[in-house]
Amino acid sequence: MESWQVAWLVLAALLVGAAIPALVQLSLAARSARVAVDRASTRLEPLLGSLQGSAARFEQVTSRLDGKRIDGLLEAVESLSRIAVELRETTRLASALGAAVGPAVGAAVRAWRASSPDPGDGRSGPEERFEVEPGKEVGP
Repeated sequence: MESWQVAWLVLAALLVGAAIPALVQLSLAARSARVAVDRASTRLEPLLGSLQGSAARFEQVTSRLDGKRIDGLLEAVESLSRIAVELRETTRLASALGAAVGPAVGAAVRAWRASSPDPGDGRSGPEERFEVEPGKEVGP
């Protein structure tokens, strides 16, 4: 056997050696894909049946409605959509306003309470108490 024939034989053996695991892997992937498609088809068949039933019912309802009713229905849906968008914008504005004003109102209430006389201790001015941690007061 000549050297070029030996080289071709070694090269062919390498290719076959690399092709066999690749073909086995391809076969396993095809088998798992087939199993996945079978599972999906068993789940999709009832779904498609119910979708066809819904489409048939929708077609029956729309065939009974005349054009004016459908136009009125679409206008009502559009109006509801506009109201929902306006409500969303109002809610966004109110939440931003509450986030901005809420802490200021809380600080004002705390300052008002601190400056009001405490009927139990007989003092008439603001107290000199400082909170280090919630619930623990330090002062004279």
